[in-house]
Amino acid sequence: MRILKEMKEFLNPRNAFERCRRWGVPIWQCPDMILLFVGVIAVISIILVTILSQRYQFSEEILVSVASMLAVAFLVAGFLLSVTLEKIAQANHLRAQFLRIVSHQLRSPITAARWALSSLMTDFGPMFPEGASRMISIVEDAVGRMRRVAEAVAEVSIAARMQKPQDTFAVQEVVLALSQEFDSAARIAGIAFVSNIDGKKCFIHADRDQMRYVVEVLLDNAMRYSKKGDTVSLGLTCEEKHVVISVHDTGMGIPVKEQGKIFEPFFRASAAHGVWPGGTGLSLFAAYSIVEALGGKLVFSSQEKRGSTFTITIPRADQKS
Repeated sequence: MRILKEMKEFLNPRNAFERCRRWGVPIWQCPDMILLFVGVIAVISIILVTILSQRYQFSEEILVSVASMLAVAFLVAGFLLSVTLEKIAQANHLRAQFLRIVSHQLRSPITAARWALSSLMTDFGPMFPEGASRMISIVEDAVGRMRRVAEAVAEVSIAARMQKPQDTFAVQEVVLALSQEFDSAARIAGIAFVSNIDGKKCFIHADRDQMRYVVEVLLDNAMRYSKKGDTVSLGLTCEEKHVVISVHDTGMGIPVKEQGKIFEPFFRASAAHGVWPGGTGLSLFAAYSIVEALGGKLVFSSQEKRGSTFTITIPRADQKS
């Protein structure tokens, strides 16, 4: 009875599309669609058997037996295959969710610790005994390694969920949360943080975690490549058809000859190696890919030693056709 109940639910088209949406896989990779494909093969096989039987004068009993066995065999094989693939899809979904949670929980406290240590060494480093300074440097290096691990986990998580179903939400919720987090980190680092967020709610159709990742990457880069006394600004504007998010800094900027490669995978500007030698060069590439997938644009302008401005433009959800 349990097997019959599962098969009844499995063969319901509405449940099939819901399962595809839940596991975040394309229709053509969905286990239920694979079962449908197997069913089509079974029907074609039955038709071929019928044609062959008419040509070679098979008896009606043999025809019915062969057709029935083929149909049952294909149905059972397809059902078992589809159930197995659904379990794999569920495991992949749980893995991506786990990576997302771990990366988010690691990145925020590590960022605060990194900026606190940097500020401590900048402001009070000359006052420490030699042994204390060496120990703080070791801790700072360890925090840097942890940060790189967290970034790698985040990038794997984002890549694993590039086809995740999207939700409609107010983008201010994501931007305000990041504004509060980076405002605290900026105070520790001695960087002025300015936010100008439109009070009018504007909705976008996207994956909330991916959108947070994009803005967080831009803010983290702005903070990382700015020094004490510089300014980092975060802005959000609701236009008639688009949402515009901008991140501006007065830091080191990007050399003109390197600006054309800034969104390429594994590329890092020459000045970045001295500030953050352990970066992967994938964060901006991932952010750019996410925005492009949403039908938006990620552009920037930069002047060396004067700073950079990155601007995200995404269609508003209520303006999409």
